[in-house]
Amino acid sequence: MLSVHDIEAADSHRNTHLLCEWLRNCIKEHPQCRRSFSGAAHPVDELLNEVHQLPSRVIDVGVNNETVKLSLSAGKSGMYTTLSHRWGSQPKFQTNRDNLKQLLVSINVEELPPTFRDAIDTTRRLGIQYLWIDSLCIVQGCKDDWAREAGQMGAIFENSTCTLAAIDAIDNERGIDRGLFLPRENLLEVHMNCAHKKLGVEDPSTGEILGWYYGFIQDPESNLQEKTENEALHQIVARPRLIGYQWYLMKSEWQNRGWILQERMLSRRIIHYTKHKIAWDCHSYSDEEELLGHRIKPQRSACIDESWFPWRRLVEEYTKCKLTFASDKLIAISGLANRLEARTGKRCFAGIFEDIDSSMGQCLLWRAHSNGPLTKYPCFHAPSWSWAAYEGAVTFSPESGGSPAFRSLISDLKFDIQDNCNVLSCPNQKATCKSGSVSFKGPVGTAFRSSCLGSLESRGNEDLIPVLGSDVHWESIPIPRVIEGEIKYPKRQLSLPDRTEILRDESGSIVGWVLLDTDGTKISDNKITCAAVSLGGQVKGFDYRSEENVDILVLQAGKEGPGSYLRIGRGRVVRKGWLRTCSEENVLVF
Repeated sequence: MLSVHDIEAADSHRNTHLLCEWLRNCIKEHPQCRRSFSGAAHPVDELLNEVHQLPSRVIDVGVNNETVKLSLSAGKSGMYTTLSHRWGSQPKFQTNRDNLKQLLVSINVEELPPTFRDAIDTTRRLGIQYLWIDSLCIVQGCKDDWAREAGQMGAIFENSTCTLAAIDAIDNERGIDRGLFLPRENLLEVHMNCAHKKLGVEDPSTGEILGWYYGFIQDPESNLQEKTENEALHQIVARPRLIGYQWYLMKSEWQNRGWILQERMLSRRIIHYTKHKIAWDCHSYSDEEELLGHRIKPQRSACIDESWFPWRRLVEEYTKCKLTFASDKLIAISGLANRLEARTGKRCFAGIFEDIDSSMGQCLLWRAHSNGPLTKYPCFHAPSWSWAAYEGAVTFSPESGGSPAFRSLISDLKFDIQDNCNVLSCPNQKATCKSGSVSFKGPVGTAFRSSCLGSLESRGNEDLIPVLGSDVHWESIPIPRVIEGEIKYPKRQLSLPDRTEILRDESGSIVGWVLLDTDGTKISDNKITCAAVSLGGQVKGFDYRSEENVDILVLQAGKEGPGSYLRIGRGRVVRKGWLRTCSEENVLVF
């Protein structure tokens, strides 16, 4: 087990043999670590036998100080590591058309940034010959090469023996690359000395021992290497336990990058290099320096469980991440989509999966997560019914598909997708944009937008149940406070954004809520078209005991003729009687 003292910046490399042992134990003792995200097993017994087809290009790290070079794999197999990292503000070394031939002969390691040099050194020490780094193994500036390799990114990380994650390599303030082996931050330390020798007090005249005393190290701050071995063994350095790495990763800039999601989800094994500690995990367990062998379940294990379909959760996490280029919106998560297609036999259309377990239409019921509206990308396009068309975080909450009483109200759900953009002014028409439609048959009716939830003066159950239904019971009731001698309740925090609008029927009665995807002020008509997708979840509270939730898509008439629409929002009706005002229609949404 790694100790804190073993992993100072100057000698972090000494721990590589322990990580090698961890890799071997992963493969020999934990068969799940050999299983891919899609569920495919790789029955091997030894680390040296775990080989996969190499990516198109890999870095041959050689051994010791041998020549490092870029290598064309030509379809051969082998073991390799991958580097998961953030690019600095000004990447200094990349493969391009001009230097490709030279790099196939040799790479001057001294010209590489610190993280690349450390990754090469670590790969050698792990006993692995090849390393994959995106900026070196993909020809930068070549659209065809990027499109081909980016589509294989999921498989590259999934088939890697181990991923080296450079969590804190990039200085967030200056964008400077500092490498994997970072100097530890100054920590609160307490140096304590134990007695290491017993000395006698003699009578000067007779030499008789009159008493004893214990000798201590005089300078606890002196260099351990300058002390005798006996003195060093009797010094104790106490340090506070650092924050657990899983919590630290959640707050890191590395984990908040869009491309990183599939890298960390698909990698079978990851070594995390942070400024505080080194940690590692596989599909079975995770560990770190200070846990001293108390293994815990990795956070990503739930999504690897074959019995659960995690796409909606992955989308929620992914849309919170940052992307440098909007055109990467779908390609940066395509590796995960491909693996789930292989696992489930279902297809993914522009970020929307065919529904699992007969919950038809549930994947269409996403909504904006934060109070601010979503914004459409100006240079990247996807159908209006896909979350990929918008910038901003989305969520599928509140869900109704888990209710025992749930049933779908639509039928004949079909997707029709083309790998191009139907917007002539879009610069990415032949790149990563998507166009197409989703069609289904189901109840379609109308409702009227009114005031926002944020305008409600009172947020008690009697005000919220008619709008939110039973979902109000999931919201915490605020703690009362005494203000100027009076007991007052703070404004209740809602599970939906304040800009969520209250829905009314033709008589003016409240029937539910609607949250528009983009800025609602740009839609002047308060009368909206609603397509009912599912029914389920009994509404509990007051006079709504016999009601059920009706999940709806909010639509706007499209230009393709009668029955064609664009999606503009998502909502819920809590009066089941509203369905009687609807008519069965064939709906086509672009």
